[in-house]
Amino acid sequence: MIRTLRALSCGRLCDTERVIVDGRLHYRKTRVCPDGLIELANRGPLHFDLLPSASWSRWEADFYARFYGRKVLILDDTSILVPELPGRTLHDILSESPDAFSALKSTAFRSAVTALATLHAVDVRYPDGHHGPFAHADATVRNVLFDIDSGTASWFDFETVYRRDIVAADRRASDFRALLFSAAALVPRRYWADLVDQSRSAYGDDAIFERVSALPRRSHFQSLFELTQFRLGARHRDEFANIIRRTAAPQHLSAIAPDHTLVPSPFQGLG
Repeated sequence: MIRTLRALSCGRLCDTERVIVDGRLHYRKTRVCPDGLIELANRGPLHFDLLPSASWSRWEADFYARFYGRKVLILDDTSILVPELPGRTLHDILSESPDAFSALKSTAFRSAVTALATLHAVDVRYPDGHHGPFAHADATVRNVLFDIDSGTASWFDFETVYRRDIVAADRRASDFRALLFSAAALVPRRYWADLVDQSRSAYGDDAIFERVSALPRRSHFQSLFELTQFRLGARHRDEFANIIRRTAAPQHLSAIAPDHTLVPSPFQGLG
């Protein structure tokens, strides 16, 4: 099960191949996970569903057309051609010079947070037909690009959707949390407080930020999936979670409350 969750968190539902179409770089994404296995996985106690092939191809095409003005060519239900987006993944940027948190890393991270907040403010029609604010459902540093020339970030890989019973605010907080924790795994601990402060400012919604450390109770499998996204050891997860909680707490309380009075981490005992 752990291997399966790790594979899902790394986006291994598809194989990706670089191809040139009309002189321009595209990525051919082909579903390698059969729909029968996806249907079986979706019976599990997670907060999201994996999109079956036909729904996934249309969802990706609709997103690129609406948000990036780019055409995704649907070759068939299991294969699409995605035009290249400019930039490098935030994961690759944060992985360089691991002992530093450069101005480039800070800018790229803030841009990713801002882009996520912008997407969260847009209503979309989901593959199952319901309308609501957009949420990514796998918003880690591996699924966002930063373009240094334009100074903007672009999110990609839309293969999962939150289940309808997860309210919009918790979907946003889950996305925000996945981005924060997956970034923390690549940033030196001495910069974690700065990372949290920057994320709060860039996202611009304190109510959602507060939910990042106060999400509804998870199933065991949901927690395991998130741990594979975050890639932090248990002690470091708890340490980073406490930084988020202290930042989210009212100033007069955070100044006097000792760490042991904080709400226990939802990841205590895992990992």
